[in-house]
Amino acid sequence: MLHVKNASGASITVTLKIGRTVQGQAVTAPTATVAASAERFFGPFPDDYEQPDGTDTVFVDFSAVASVTVACLSL
Repeated sequence: MLHVKNASGASITVTLKIGRTVQGQAVTAPTATVAASAERFFGPFPDDYEQPDGTDTVFVDFSAVASVTVACLSL
């Protein structure tokens, strides 16, 4: 699980990178917004989000990081 808290005055976009391919083709990474002064949970993540190197790693991009707090939670 990923908890994103946006304390800034503008919304941000969170992009969840998918590490797998389908028949050799890259899969479009899903995006979601976190409104200004809001927070949101993401996950749990299916295996499709893990990188193919077997490390159980999920990559996440943020459109901004100022006044944004992120916590990775294990359930």
